[in-house]
Amino acid sequence: MRSFRGARARAGRGGWLGAAVIAGIVVGPAPAQEPTPGATPAAEVKERGGVVPIEREDMIRLVPPGDQTPAIRRPDPMEILAPPGYIVETFATRLDFPADIAFSDRGEVFIAESGPLGLGDSPVRTPPAQIIQVRPDNTKRVIYDTNVSTADVRRADSSAQMPEGLIPPITGMTWHNGKLYISHRSRISVLDLSDEDPRTRFRTIVNGLPVWGRAVNGKPIFDPKGKLVFFVPTQGNAGVIDEVGASVILSTNKLRARDIPGEDVELTGRTFRVPLETANHAGTYFAAPDERIMVEAGRYTGKVPYEHLHKLVPPEGEGRDRTGAFAPIWGGSEAGRVVKGERVCNGAFFRCDPDGKNLERIAWGFRDSGGYGFAPDGRLICTHEGIDTTAPRSAWFDTDSVYEVVAGEWYGWPDFFGGLPGDDPRFGYKGDPVEPLLTAETHRRLLGGRSRPRQPLMRLPVQSTPRGMAFGRADFGIDPGDVLVAEMGTTLPAFKGPYLVDSAFRFEEWQQILEERPAQVPPGVEWDWPGFKVQILDLDTGRAFDFLTNATRGPATAGRGTGLERPVQLEWGPDGALYVVDIGVIQPAMFQGRTVLNAHSQTGVIWRVHRGGHEGDLPGR
Repeated sequence: MRSFRGARARAGRGGWLGAAVIAGIVVGPAPAQEPTPGATPAAEVKERGGVVPIEREDMIRLVPPGDQTPAIRRPDPMEILAPPGYIVETFATRLDFPADIAFSDRGEVFIAESGPLGLGDSPVRTPPAQIIQVRPDNTKRVIYDTNVSTADVRRADSSAQMPEGLIPPITGMTWHNGKLYISHRSRISVLDLSDEDPRTRFRTIVNGLPVWGRAVNGKPIFDPKGKLVFFVPTQGNAGVIDEVGASVILSTNKLRARDIPGEDVELTGRTFRVPLETANHAGTYFAAPDERIMVEAGRYTGKVPYEHLHKLVPPEGEGRDRTGAFAPIWGGSEAGRVVKGERVCNGAFFRCDPDGKNLERIAWGFRDSGGYGFAPDGRLICTHEGIDTTAPRSAWFDTDSVYEVVAGEWYGWPDFFGGLPGDDPRFGYKGDPVEPLLTAETHRRLLGGRSRPRQPLMRLPVQSTPRGMAFGRADFGIDPGDVLVAEMGTTLPAFKGPYLVDSAFRFEEWQQILEERPAQVPPGVEWDWPGFKVQILDLDTGRAFDFLTNATRGPATAGRGTGLERPVQLEWGPDGALYVVDIGVIQPAMFQGRTVLNAHSQTGVIWRVHRGGHEGDLPGR
């Protein structure tokens, strides 16, 4: 790969799909906008960070979790740095948490809006998960938006017992053989637009996946033989149900939810305090309208709304406030206990026929993968997110990675992180090393006698959060063997750059964050806004190059700019352009002594990147 320098992208006009404004979503290069009566002038918008509140003067500030003050983000492609010869345009704006974009053989465009994320967005005010169709003639319509009700989700033990429909959030979507394949919580479903019968045009082909924690099954893709491939993440952070995963599990009323191993594993017996207590997640969780369960200090009090909800009450006696590996919130652990492996497990890649039949596991032992695809030589390559600082059993400096997925192998989770054992020195820079959950004999058996699992092809910056990826294209000037990766960026306040402190932090809170940072860090760790960009990865040399980024690094709003915010997915269009899905404004902040996330609807954007003008020093060999 030849090196290249970033240059300011030029905003172009036109494109294969012209401008259209339908149902509040702007498609095509953004037209000039008249100021809304009483709104902040455009000049001030840029000064304030490109986000215009309708009811408040400053949205970029600390607000309680769930606050969804309506906002308008006015993205400007001129704020994005790209290599010479590439032009960035806004393709669609004012989206509600876009997750993916797909293109049909006939040139139709489909946008998936994820629905409630559980990241500080309010389910009451967040639009439902839905699929929107945009045709080349600019006509657009919602083609599917049936969501399983919250009450139905909480009433059933498995999605296989729930009515048909989308279970938010949607995580990915692919067009294949005339149909849309959609991944959403616990399900892979198919939307057949040629089927005029509304009872059968949407149907779930893979159901009951164990994903009721913090992460959701990944985007459906197809291998060279036409098999459907997808990923099932773990339900916690690092092998036990963590405070974030526990809060999601409680909200969905899946108290039996736990991580499932792919093979029999023997436990060391290490236990941890129930995450709800470490996070002080006391509050109210609704099982149905007007019916609620109170959670106080990790224990339930109050009315139990359904007969089967007796399982919510932790067992009496010793261990009622402890959790362990491959166990539910109050599952505990004991040395020597063997947890049986299952074919459908967590942290694993799977493949099946396009109708969902003949499901088989490819490999397991991962934590979470948001992007994967098949290289020109047929290898399955994936991005991988490392563990983070969420209690219990946390680590500060696990790298994000890129792996080759080899059938039949175990990749080390929950005791190896980025290919390294938990007692590696890099995990001891803050706190104690991460002690193993599985016995040494289990490690030897799962690793086939090797001392370590397969190592990553590349290690990416800590907390860069790689999500969607796409292989390069020669006609785009990027080698087909190189990987373009969308890095969503950190959600931890500690990794927010000190030179850009947005108003979501009070000065005293920022001082506290600085004091909590370790005095020493492993080599290569940067505190300055890791992620928030699109990079090119040369897998042959292990080098990474910025492709799209903001001049101030970090998300646009933190730098008081109007460019890239949080890219989460990449897709090639039929016009040869690269489409970058930017989910929108999600702000990490400190609230009552803990980290919260505030996600804002109507701030999602899809950017279109194409070649034009002076090519300069292009990426590629």
